[in-house]
Amino acid sequence: MIFIKKRSEPRALSDARRVLRQTPDVVCNYDNLPPRTRRDIVGSLVAEQGEICAYCMRRISVQDARIEHYLVRHPSDTYRRQLSGSGVRADYDADAKSLDYRNMLAVCDGGSDSGQPDRTCDAARNAGRNKDVPLKVDPLNPGSIAQVRYRNDGTVWSEDSDINRDLDKLLNLNSRAFSLKENRRRALVSLQKKIEGHCRAHGPQSKRNWCAKMYGRISSATTKSEYVALRGFVWVDASANRAAAAYTSAPLCNRRLTERRTLGASLSRKSALCNPSGRPECAFP
Repeated sequence: MIFIKKRSEPRALSDARRVLRQTPDVVCNYDNLPPRTRRDIVGSLVAEQGEICAYCMRRISVQDARIEHYLVRHPSDTYRRQLSGSGVRADYDADAKSLDYRNMLAVCDGGSDSGQPDRTCDAARNAGRNKDVPLKVDPLNPGSIAQVRYRNDGTVWSEDSDINRDLDKLLNLNSRAFSLKENRRRALVSLQKKIEGHCRAHGPQSKRNWCAKMYGRISSATTKSEYVALRGFVWVDASANRAAAAYTSAPLCNRRLTERRTLGASLSRKSALCNPSGRPECAFP
């Protein structure tokens, strides 16, 4: 899951909202948006997300993406009650929120279009009782995304119990469907090889600038790489228990060290070093 920086809403949405407000006996909400306007919104969302799903980071396109509303369009009483303490008014105007561009995300079909029984993303979130539970993990909140972690095997998790529930249960992001865990693991391995190869070829002194450039390229890319999510990379030298951070942008693990301490997010970009003899152990956003 990546942090999504929202852009201005597309003009098509602004125009459609104005028309709906001026049309007698028509409710101004998402349900009454013309199909063409919805397609324009999808195009805008897909572009600002770098063509990857807001939840699982699979590749999406204008043709196959769908619009997800972070705050649901038709909240049940149970859903509203559980919003208490979340910072969101339980009595929020669902019709207005349904047309709020900042409440919209582009997501994959989650397996619903292909008949996949083990569904993910909004297809899992909107199934059964899941639809009555508000999400705590929020792709538009960098503090929330900072709580997301990855293990060596590609498992996505969080120390925050509510966010961990969202990732594992409500969004089902550790499902075998679409090989999500395996694809995240491969993304990690690929990045490890690139960084270790650079360290061997150019030495640790050049690594800081190289990683900064790599981070910049990935962050600013118009089309994001699939399953590329976190911004921190840590090596641990097993013999000296020394850690070095190399900032990049890929899913990495967050495994506890042998002495049972966890490397925190206090390591800064400015302190990024290279330890080519070490092996990847931990990561943090």
